[in-house]
Amino acid sequence: MFSAMLMDAYRDEQPGIRIAYKTDGHLLNSRRMQASTRVSTSTVRDLLFADDCALYTVTEEDIQRSMDLFAADCADFGLTISTAKTVVMPQPPLSAE
Repeated sequence: MFSAMLMDAYRDEQPGIRIAYKTDGHLLNSRRMQASTRVSTSTVRDLLFADDCALYTVTEEDIQRSMDLFAADCADFGLTISTAKTVVMPQPPLSAE
C-alpha cells in the first residue's frame, strides 16, 4: 500500500537525484565512470525499507514540494506521518575533482 501511495503522490512529478552507473563488471572504478560510453542513468526518488521511506531531491524547493505531495497523499490514503520519527539529513554535493 505504501508503494502505491508513493506512485500516486508523484505521478505528475519527477523529483529525485540522477544516478549514473555502468554494468560492465568493473565496479567502483571512478576513472571508468568518467568515460561517457555505456553509462546509464536513472532517477532515484525514494528508497523504501519496511515502513520507512527516504526521499531524495537536489534542491530545498524540491524537497519542500516532495514533502507536500507526500503529506497530501498520506492523508488521502489514511496514513499518518510521525513527526517524532521524521529526520532531515541534507548532504552537500560532491566537490568537483
